[in-house]
Amino acid sequence: MRRNMVLGIIAISCVAIGVGLSIGHFAIKNIFFAGRKTEEEAFNELEHRKVYKRSDYEALSKEEITITSQEGYKLQGEYITFHPDAKKVVLLIHGYTGNHLMSLQVAQIYGDYGYNILAIDARSHGKSEGIYPTYGLCEVEDVRLWINKLREIEGETVRIGLHGQSMGAATALMYAGRYKDIAFVVADCPYTRAMEVLQYQFKTFAHLPAKLTYKIINFWIKYRYRLNLDEANPLDEVIHYNGPVAFIHGKEDVTIPYTMSERMYKARNSMQDRLCLIEGAKHVEVYMYDKVAYQKAIHEIINS
Repeated sequence: MRRNMVLGIIAISCVAIGVGLSIGHFAIKNIFFAGRKTEEEAFNELEHRKVYKRSDYEALSKEEITITSQEGYKLQGEYITFHPDAKKVVLLIHGYTGNHLMSLQVAQIYGDYGYNILAIDARSHGKSEGIYPTYGLCEVEDVRLWINKLREIEGETVRIGLHGQSMGAATALMYAGRYKDIAFVVADCPYTRAMEVLQYQFKTFAHLPAKLTYKIINFWIKYRYRLNLDEANPLDEVIHYNGPVAFIHGKEDVTIPYTMSERMYKARNSMQDRLCLIEGAKHVEVYMYDKVAYQKAIHEIINS
C-alpha cells in the first residue's frame, strides 16, 4: 500500500515536471527566440500595408552607426539626415522580431517637422548582436548608450525624442521615466508590464494557465539568464517622467490590449499627454488605418 502510494507520488511528480518543462520550452521559444524579420521581409510587409516604399528608403541620406553594449554586443543603427544643420533627432525603436526598417514609416513625418532620425536594430534583431530580447530591461541601457552617441555627434544641446513600437514603445517609456532627459515620447501600442502582457498572451494565444506559466518562465529566466521580468515595468517608470507622451493604440490589437495604453495615460494624468485610439487597427497598424490621426498625435506632442 505504502509502496504504491510512493510510486503514485513519484509518477505525479514526474508528470508535473514534464508538463512544467513543456510549458517552459514552448513559452521560452516564443518570448525569446521567435523568428526575426529579415530586411526583405520588413520591406515586403511595409509595402503590403502601403505605409512605406523601398524606393523611399533608397532615396534617404543615411549612414550606419555602431555602438557597443555593456555586455560587449555590437549594436547597429542608421542615422538618417533630413536637415544637416538641425540639432533635433528622433530615436526610433522597433518591436519584437522586427528591425529598424519597421520604424521608418514615420521617419518622413519627423523630417517634415525639422528632425533627423536614428533608427536602431535592437539587441538580437536585425544587424545587432545579442542572443535574446529582455522586454526593456537591458534595452533601456542600450538606448542610454545610443543617446550618449547622439550627444557625441550633435552636441549636448541636441533635442532628442523617442518613438517606439510595441516592445520598443515599452522601452522608450521605461527610459523616459528612469533618465528624464528627453524632449518627448511617442509610444505606439506599448504594454504596462512584461508580466501582464505575457500572462495575457499565454492565456489568449496558448490557452495556458497564465500565472503558473509566467511563474515557471520567470523562474527559468532568473536561473538561466539572471534576469527578472517582474522588473520590466513601463507603467511604474513612466509616471516619473515630466515630459509629454503620446500613447497610440489600435482598438483591435489582440497582441497588446489597447487598455494598457489607457491605463498608463490615466496613471500619468498629464495635460501634456495625448491618447490616440483607432477603431479597427490591430497591432502596430494605427498608421496604416489612420495616417492623419497618427500625424496629428505626433504634431501635438512635439509642440506641447
